[in-house]
Amino acid sequence: MKAWRYYDRRKLHLEEAPIPVPKAGEVLIKVTSCGICQTDVDEFMGGPKLFNKLPFIPGHEFGGIIVDVGPGVTKEKIGKIVTVAPLISCGQCKFCKAERQSLCDQLGYYGMIGYDGGFAEYAVVKAENAIEVNTPEIVHFGEILLVALRVLHLIERYSYWGKRALITGGGPVGLVIALLLKHHGWEVELCEIRNRRRQFANSFGIKTYSIINEVPEHNYTVVIDCTGEDPVIPHTFGEQVNKVTKGGAIILVGVYFSEISFTPLSHLSGEIEIVPSFLYTLKEIPALRESMHALAEPLKKMTQRIPFENLVNTLLEIEMNKDNFFKVALYNADH
Repeated sequence: MKAWRYYDRRKLHLEEAPIPVPKAGEVLIKVTSCGICQTDVDEFMGGPKLFNKLPFIPGHEFGGIIVDVGPGVTKEKIGKIVTVAPLISCGQCKFCKAERQSLCDQLGYYGMIGYDGGFAEYAVVKAENAIEVNTPEIVHFGEILLVALRVLHLIERYSYWGKRALITGGGPVGLVIALLLKHHGWEVELCEIRNRRRQFANSFGIKTYSIINEVPEHNYTVVIDCTGEDPVIPHTFGEQVNKVTKGGAIILVGVYFSEISFTPLSHLSGEIEIVPSFLYTLKEIPALRESMHALAEPLKKMTQRIPFENLVNTLLEIEMNKDNFFKVALYNADH
């Protein structure tokens, strides 16, 4: 099979590799599409930062068709369309027992932390990580939806102040969170500097702002930071506290690799919490299939498909011109 293997910064090579054989409890997936995450771009341009097992096959937003199963897995799964929930946890440590699997002492993540992923024609995953869905065109959105469902669960405790959310950063994660919250009855607004992304959000009834200074102050139950590190946009984290009502929260989803600054007094006096949301937990998985089905149409519209062989050029293009991209998915033409 063909596979993209990551060796180091700017060293991502298309190679021939043997088709993996599923072991006990595993399934073999013929990958139909694999999303390109901003993390993949960051790791290619300046990593490794999160990638911790080299060389390996990246790609943590993927899915496809089960074509083989290992011992202990029913053959009835063969032919099923699945999206991959990439998190691997031990189930035994204190964090797993507290249902905080994203903090597992032995955390793994297909395509990112310790395990090969979906930038290949075939991939092997544990059977429980292959979630059957009925939306084959958007199987690459499984991981993002799980991240969004985690945010939805975290903000429920603040909803008694009112279900008003501001999302900063209208990339794929921010847009999916916005769509999911809107689907669940939240009033959602979005701050995003890039015009095309604002227009997309507007087309689904989401009010947008181009800069944080335009956003009304003390107006939101929660602000969900999906901006993270961006070479073009100055950090907005410190300004977000002025947008939250007393007793509300800033949910930190975006990844920052450099220092950010803010004034703690503003958080203290308004009892505004900073709540990190890293990956997802197993509690989100039961809602994944329904959520993917409910948001199928906007997720299809977000997707830009590129040929499997064009990965490296696309990573460079995404970094240089984000205005041209929503969610990019690598696909195999014969799949």
